[in-house]
Amino acid sequence: MPQISEQVPAMLDEPGIPKLRVATLVGTIPLLLSILMSLGCQSGLFYDPNAEATRIAEQWRDKTFTECGDSLYYHYMPADDLGIRGFHWVPEQTFQYQGVSLSIAPVAVSNAEQLNGIEWKGTATFNCSVQRAYVSAHWNPWQDCTAYPVPFTNQVGPVASLPLMKQSGHWFSNGQSLETYTVKKITCDQVPK
Repeated sequence: MPQISEQVPAMLDEPGIPKLRVATLVGTIPLLLSILMSLGCQSGLFYDPNAEATRIAEQWRDKTFTECGDSLYYHYMPADDLGIRGFHWVPEQTFQYQGVSLSIAPVAVSNAEQLNGIEWKGTATFNCSVQRAYVSAHWNPWQDCTAYPVPFTNQVGPVASLPLMKQSGHWFSNGQSLETYTVKKITCDQVPK
């Protein structure tokens, strides 16, 4: 019995099967697949909301932290964040994090939230392996992130825990649009030595 690879050319040589039409049909298959994939992505057939949340969280990280070599840095200016003139209960600090990783934890959206335009909600958590802080003109010793307190709290935890919500096609965290979010970052040259 002939192999399929031997049968196909023989079939194409049969009368009644124009070779040009078969070649045209075969040539259009990649184009048709491309169009179908595009339509599928736009219609939500292949849409992954967790992947989009990950992308949004990574954009937030890039707007918030300065990456220099194998570390991320966050420079904290208390007067800017607290909005309290002349009262600095926490000194200006620079935090250095290494081994930063991101995890996304989606939360189910209720029927009422869906009716209010909420498409996705959850938390993006940035963890690290080690961290330290530059305070009062010197670096504190390195500590494991699991043992290091979250800055300005009495908790031990991640580098950052970012509540995320997608509503009516736009991303928010704590009611603030992530599309317009900006923060003043330090440059690598400004990182304390």
